[in-house]
Amino acid sequence: MKKFAVAVFLGIVTVFSLSAAGPTTILGKLKQKGEVQASLGNLKQLMLAMLMYSADNRNYLPDAPGADGLTKLKTHGDYLTTKILIAPYDTARRPATGGVIREENTSYLYLGNAIGNLAKLKAPSMVPLMMEKPEIRGGNEALIGFADGHVVLKRVGDASSVAGIIKSLRSEAAGSENEEVWEKLLKAAAELDAK
Repeated sequence: MKKFAVAVFLGIVTVFSLSAAGPTTILGKLKQKGEVQASLGNLKQLMLAMLMYSADNRNYLPDAPGADGLTKLKTHGDYLTTKILIAPYDTARRPATGGVIREENTSYLYLGNAIGNLAKLKAPSMVPLMMEKPEIRGGNEALIGFADGHVVLKRVGDASSVAGIIKSLRSEAAGSENEEVWEKLLKAAAELDAK
């Protein structure tokens, strides 16, 4: 009977510890790392959907930035499911219902087709296409998907705005791509920040 009581007590303590696991506890840090990995997976799936759309449309991406571009992925070929549009730690947004995706239905930003034809990029591994919205993560890290399809959690100089992230990436990739591409990306970033 004593062993049973001890096992029940330890079970209650474990459940309480797991439910109270904040980011400063070991369990909290593991949970946080798991959520970041899940968000990386979501963004990777979104990037694959973008690349499939591009392959079906002569290497062009949806023109419209933001949720409008993501809606095009949903309505013109059903390249994605709306479940992957919300990061696990984003409690402010709700999944979209129906075919139209709005900014309040996604944790991620699509920069629009600022780059033109994907096949003409010189350095697709340096050019961002999508990212997690800056207000979700905070700090100086950004979750970014690049034109070659890879996704990374990256330290950037200014992660407080889309334009800040693009400027940081531009300085890191100096000379690797046409300046016209970076100017278009900065313009799209400024428009997304204004929304």
